[in-house]
Parts: sequence; structure tokens; C-alpha cells
Amino acid sequence: MKRALCALLCALLPLLCGCSDGLDLSLMIISMGVDVTENGVVVTIKAPDYTGKSAAGQDDGGGQEYLTLSAAGVDWPHALAALNGSTPRALRFSQLREVVISLDSLQTVRLQDILSQVGQLQNIRSQAVLVLCRDDARTFLQQQQPQIGKRLSKYLDATLENYDQQGYIPSTTLAAVLRDLSGSWRAPLITYASLNVYDNLDAPQPGQPLDVEGGDLPRQGASTAEYVGGVAIGPNGDYTILTGYEVQLYHLIIGEPQSLFFAFGDRYYNAKWKKPHRLRIEEKDSRSVLTLELPVIIEYSIFSGEPEAGVTAFLEAEISGLMHKLQSVDCDALGFGSVAARRFATLYEWNAYGWHDRYREADIVVEVKAQMRQAGRL
Repeated sequence: MKRALCALLCALLPLLCGCSDGLDLSLMIISMGVDVTENGVVVTIKAPDYTGKSAAGQDDGGGQEYLTLSAAGVDWPHALAALNGSTPRALRFSQLREVVISLDSLQTVRLQDILSQVGQLQNIRSQAVLVLCRDDARTFLQQQQPQIGKRLSKYLDATLENYDQQGYIPSTTLAAVLRDLSGSWRAPLITYASLNVYDNLDAPQPGQPLDVEGGDLPRQGASTAEYVGGVAIGPNGDYTILTGYEVQLYHLIIGEPQSLFFAFGDRYYNAKWKKPHRLRIEEKDSRSVLTLELPVIIEYSIFSGEPEAGVTAFLEAEISGLMHKLQSVDCDALGFGSVAARRFATLYEWNAYGWHDRYREADIVVEVKAQMRQAGRL
């Protein structure tokens, strides 16, 4: 029995030793950043340094260090070639967790043009989260470190999943954004992030909870990277930034997650998703009328008495404001275009309809069907 066990261990020993060789021969990319200016493209990658001797000296406090490497070129192929030529290991993108693109890049080139080039990378992970940031992507990745735990990949997975479940950011993968940008009847919302350099508690914001953009939260913490809010982008490249609260309104409409904590008057309420929303399109006097019907349950505290008059109208106005903001950049994130497209049998008829022109000029109607309920009661 002992001889058989010894023989088995000897047979497995070469396989166990080969694991470190695999790590030494490749660089597993966790995050990638892209900055585009009039002068060219800068590509930045972040990967674990398994030797523990990172030249950047970035340590998350748990023993894992990370390399942050950048290369530039007049365009994407030149920048990528410079990155491959200056990195002494093969680049692997199968473990990619996020792609960070600076908003300033969109002043020079369309987002779909950047993503079409990124998507051609060999074995790239299509479920990586796309992030648009206020800062340079290179600076953002340099500052990014795990605030909890030892591994950046797990930290990003847990952090982005947590914020998505709470509704602070939209769920946007590379595959989903490329799908929406390549179609003509829906537009994407993309996760927004920024560095918070203030690190103080002296600027609490009035109004709705989390009605701020990433980078502006009044807080203190070890990490300066904040993922809060979203970017609504239209087919022509126009965009607007949504606050965390506005993204939560969007999530309430689609039912993921299914609640929204909001203030009205001097009290707080909790709006809960009840049934799927309904989108309608009508034509009146050569103009389109877009109607959103949303059934919700609005809970109020049993200790604060009856709800104030006008709370339903207030929620309708908040949702209407969000829809007008999306409309201002031709971002049909709710998918009214998919409803309009059902009327047409051919792509020729759909294109002749001129949906994007109609969407920009359409009237918006919001109908919230609210059921008032004391919190804690069925």
C-alpha cells in the first residue's frame, strides 16, 4: 500500500511543479484601461506579480502585489504592440474582470470603435465589467487596490456584484454593451467610477440618498476608487452621467433590485417593485407619446402616521426626470425602441420610421400605480 501511494505521488510531482511554470510564462490580466487622446492611445494593464517583487511596490496588505504597466501608440494596434513588446510575458485576458475607459476618450473616438478593438483580443473574457471613469484610466488603475481581502480579482467581483444588487450601478458587461450598441432599438447604461481624493466626512449631501456621482461621496476609507452611478450613452456618442439615486430609479423600473429608499417632505419611504412595467407608444399630432406604467408598493413607517399627499406624484416626477435625462442624449435604456420595432415587418420599414428622431422629440408620460402599505404588514 505504501509503495503504491509513493508511486502515485511521484507521478503527480511533475504536474504540481508545472503550475508555477505556467504562471511564470504568462501574465494574467485582472484590469485593463484605455485612454484615447488626439495624440494617440495609452493602454494600461494590471496583473498579479507572483514573484512578490513588484517594481511599483503596490501591496494590498495581504502579501499580494500587482504590476501596473502602460504603453502608448498612435492608435490601438501600435499601443497594443508596444505593450506586448515591452512585457516579457504573454498577456492573458481570460481572467479579465474590468475594462476601464476614460470619459475624455469619448471626445476623440466613439465608444463602439474602442470596444470593437478591445473585443478582438484573444480569449478576452466577455463577462468583464465595462467602466467609464472621470479620471484617466491609467491613473485609476494605478490607485486601485483591494480594500478587503487579498486578491484584486475577488475584490472586484464581490464589490461590483454588491453595488449592482443594491442598485447603485448598472450591470454592464462587455458583451451586453457591444450588443446594445450594435442594435438600433436599445441603448446601454454603463458603470461610472471615479477616484475620491477628498477623504473627509465634512460634506454630507442633502436631497435623496446617494444622489451623487462616484468620486463625490462624503466618506473615508483605504481605497480611493468609487463605483457609484452610471453613464447613459446614445448612438451618436452623446452621454450624460447618472447619480447613484438615478440608477436606483432605473433599477426600480426594471425590477432589479426591487426596492428604492427615497425621501419626500420630511419623511422616508420605500418603493417596492410589484409587477413588470409596461411600455406604450402612441402617435398624436405627428409626435410620439412614450408611456411608462409602473405598479409599485410604497411602504411607510407605522410610527409616522398616514403617508403625505402627493408621494405618488412625486415618484412619477422623479422617474419622468430620469427619462427626460436619458432622452436628452438619445439613450433609450428602457427599450421603447424594441416596442416600436414590433410594428414593422422589415428592416427597411423600421429605418424609414426614423425611430431616433422620434424618440428625441417624443412626449413622456409616467403612470405610477401605487399601493400604499405600512412597513412590516403583508
